Amino acid sequence: MNLDNQALTPVLSLDTEKVRLVKVDDRMVVEKQTPKKEYKQIVKADDYLRDHLMEISEQSLIVNVAPIVGWGWSGEKSLLTTGYCHGMNGEVALREATSCQRPIWLRLFRQFLLVMRDNGFLWGDCAPRNTIIDLERKRLWLVDFERNLQLIGGPVEKQMFSRHIRSYAREEFSCFLFADEQRSFFSG
Repeated sequence: MNLDNQALTPVLSLDTEKVRLVKVDDRMVVEKQTPKKEYKQIVKADDYLRDHLMEISEQSLIVNVAPIVGWGWSGEKSLLTTGYCHGMNGEVALREATSCQRPIWLRLFRQFLLVMRDNGFLWGDCAPRNTIIDLERKRLWLVDFERNLQLIGGPVEKQMFSRHIRSYAREEFSCFLFADEQRSFFSG
């Protein structure tokens, strides 16, 4: 049963031709038309994050980073199936944040970048729109793995990490940051 993609748009994807939200056996499932590489990278990220717990701490909130759950692959249809993650899309959180909420989201994402660097998790699709903030389950879900994923196994040198995020993540995050926020967000 296909559901109204209006519910999908703010949380998962703007490309409703490629991504659909469906109900299967009383649970929500996301189906995405994508190359098999994305499925393989989700499996790889999930395995890595089982051994390298990535935890973000912001004030009294502790959030664990995890790839989207409940995945499967149909090679016949080039269809990735994942569980539906409840929460707020990171891009929506930054765009719609009040003046009180904005610093919290900025610190959360800044912490996320630092945790990625410290754990050698070079996620090529690092962008606010590719994250779901699930405060109820205390998770930051990573939902897109089409770009390259490099797993280093330990901390990454600052210069190497800076080069890694410069090409995609910096551009994606900068769309939502003022000039002074960009300087502090990407420093160190």
